[in-house]
Amino acid sequence: MQWPTTEQRIVEGILHDVQRGHRDPMIHKLVSPPEMMIATSLLATSGKATELTRELWEPILIAEQESGALRPDIDLVLLYEWIAELEMMCISQLTAGTGSIDRFRQKLRAFFVPALLGTNQTVN
Repeated sequence: MQWPTTEQRIVEGILHDVQRGHRDPMIHKLVSPPEMMIATSLLATSGKATELTRELWEPILIAEQESGALRPDIDLVLLYEWIAELEMMCISQLTAGTGSIDRFRQKLRAFFVPALLGTNQTVN
């Protein structure tokens, strides 16, 4: 297994997606300031970003939830949407030169992961 803990699978998986998206010319274009309306439409209207995020994350998050690592009351559909929004935001910040992967990693570990973990899990 590439990342041994739930925290690492979530944080490093999201960062992997962000780095891939940042290198992708089409995603790069979508998150540029002139094209932000298209990105907003992808997130809010069409649901495509959430659908793609679900395809990627569903097997991982269901397994984590079934193992007790994630809280059982988490609405996974909302979580896929939240992950898509976070990834788009981070890609946009990296594209604009106003963000860093290390800072985003810190935020995910400090705020995002603790909101997801089951009661028997801790953040390292």
